[in-house]
Amino acid sequence: MDTSVAIRFDMSILVVYAHSHQLRHHATVILPTDQNDRAVVATLMGEASYPGTPRYTNATNDGRGNSSHDEASHPEGHVSWDDTYMEMEYMVSVFVNRQGDWGGPSWSDIATSKQKDGKKYQFEGYPNGLNALNNLGSNGSDVCEQVRAALKAIESIKNIGPVNTNIHYWHGVLQKDKQGLFVRVRNGAIRIGGTDFW
Repeated sequence: MDTSVAIRFDMSILVVYAHSHQLRHHATVILPTDQNDRAVVATLMGEASYPGTPRYTNATNDGRGNSSHDEASHPEGHVSWDDTYMEMEYMVSVFVNRQGDWGGPSWSDIATSKQKDGKKYQFEGYPNGLNALNNLGSNGSDVCEQVRAALKAIESIKNIGPVNTNIHYWHGVLQKDKQGLFVRVRNGAIRIGGTDFW
């Protein structure tokens, strides 16, 4: 069986690439042991858009802060890997800004903070992100590549600082109510990928 293995260091993470046309290899991304970094990775995995998901760039406001429900079935494109990576950098920037402007909560505290009802996480995708970290799949899988992008985004923002110092919140562009899916419009928000930031 022809299998080539190359080993390299990337961002202090040992990544092993194994390629074979007959054998599928499990993802070998080494996740952070630091609880704050790990909490951010989980948040990004559960909240950031995956490449290929619908992208809505020009939704119109119907007066309620939401676009018409019809807009949800008419995407204007699809999220690219570049969109996903930029979305993640903005999300990490929110963590940095909240920590700096809100009295120094840890990244782990921010990731696991609850909504006013005390039940759901503020970042509702956080539990799904934790599940993703336990199921990375094989090298090259969407989940595996998504976590690589998340690690890269965290490292980048640690090095250069937040890409925008004025953002403290985000929500997904595509939302659901009793009538079905709709594209939420928030005036003044910055739309990156499938997420609005403000």
